[in-house]
Amino acid sequence: MRPIKNLFSLLTVSAIAGLFAASAFGHEGKLVKLTGTVEVQLPGQPAAPATLGMMIPEGTVIKTGTDGEAFLEAFDGGVATVTNNSTVNVEKLNVVTQGGKVISQEAMLDLKRGNIVSTLDPTKKNINHYGVRTPKGVAAARGTVLSVVVDGLGGSSVSVLTGTVVVTSTLGTFTLPVGGGVPLFLAFGSPAGTLPTPLSVAVAANPALAAEVVAAVRVVATNVAASSSAVGGSSTGGTTAQNTAATDTATSIMTAVVKAAATAVPTEVKAITQTAVAAVSSSGSATSNSSAAVAAITEAAVTAAPKQAAVIAEAASTAVVQTKVAEAVAAAKTSGVTDAAALAQVAQTATNTAQATVQVVAQTTVNTVATVVAQATQTANSPTATPDQKAAANQTLATVSTDPTAVTNAAASGANTGASNAATQQQVATPVTSPSPTVTTPPPTTTTPSTAVNTPLDSTTISPH
Repeated sequence: MRPIKNLFSLLTVSAIAGLFAASAFGHEGKLVKLTGTVEVQLPGQPAAPATLGMMIPEGTVIKTGTDGEAFLEAFDGGVATVTNNSTVNVEKLNVVTQGGKVISQEAMLDLKRGNIVSTLDPTKKNINHYGVRTPKGVAAARGTVLSVVVDGLGGSSVSVLTGTVVVTSTLGTFTLPVGGGVPLFLAFGSPAGTLPTPLSVAVAANPALAAEVVAAVRVVATNVAASSSAVGGSSTGGTTAQNTAATDTATSIMTAVVKAAATAVPTEVKAITQTAVAAVSSSGSATSNSSAAVAAITEAAVTAAPKQAAVIAEAASTAVVQTKVAEAVAAAKTSGVTDAAALAQVAQTATNTAQATVQVVAQTTVNTVATVVAQATQTANSPTATPDQKAAANQTLATVSTDPTAVTNAAASGANTGASNAATQQQVATPVTSPSPTVTTPPPTTTTPSTAVNTPLDSTTISPH
């Protein structure tokens, strides 16, 4: 009897141990969004047109045409966007679970040519292991937004908009953190000890990079608008706490990308702002009912490009009103409303509701400008600031207007433009917008000379290993 009991105990212990043992298994990615011409060659099969929802195993080759773009969910929390005229081999997809919980997820994409914009949920950085291979090396990340390019001559580069990327090449290993909110750029094959270049400097030297930066904003915005897993969303819904977390994650990622992009390419801040605000205002986004998300994006854009505060206020207001009105009318039509007067009323109601967010945009813009000016004043008067820092601060004080009238007028103009655009888009009567928002001007901030040492924003180094 005792041997049987011992055998039973042994089997029980083995079963429990097996339950909690880590197990790795091959994983398949999924095409969650497609645009234009996209071709997929599954392992051992001829190339064929891609289809939405197609499962992508290891060894698959994805090719995009001139008008093509493919959003590949490599794993939960990681979306790789293969932009137009690109070819990528899905080299590795792997997930490790323990006790029914994912403890590690891995993806390696081999970019042969073109561009991949990768969006990785930072809340999953402890389990994410993601990399993009190029002919010159590998860019590895965990919770980051990065853009990797392989040009027609085999040259490779990586632009880091948020988080940290580790670049490994035959010449060494480099760590690119986004220090002080400054996005960075590095060409693969750089000698060990090379300093990363602030992306704004790289864009100035190569204006073609500006389009890459703006494209990255659009890609992240698409993820936010669709509430993809890369920005904390889930296709299966969630609890109130999970939805709140998704809102926070999406807001945080979109805001960080806007600040990085506007810092790198301030001349494109209008398009950057409009794209981002439209995304967080979209009904498919976890942030759709959050004016706080719009405020956060407005603040990030103004902080990065304070000279264009009025332009930013106008762009944000246009995006909010246009998105909300167009979606409301489209939903009414889908539900069967066809009467012109009824649709006009839907548009007017949506416009009235959106005006509250326009007010938030105007006030946030005015507040942020005041903060920027106060910080510049403190730096200009600081005995420990460097000459370059003082010069930059004085330039800000000389060129940034603190008059709120320009901002409120711009916000009102943007709201009117948004309403008109939505009406044209949905073929309804143009709604009436409110007069210029009323804002409270923050009182002047009295500052004292700082005794802290201000580290230049572009002092981030690459650490060779």
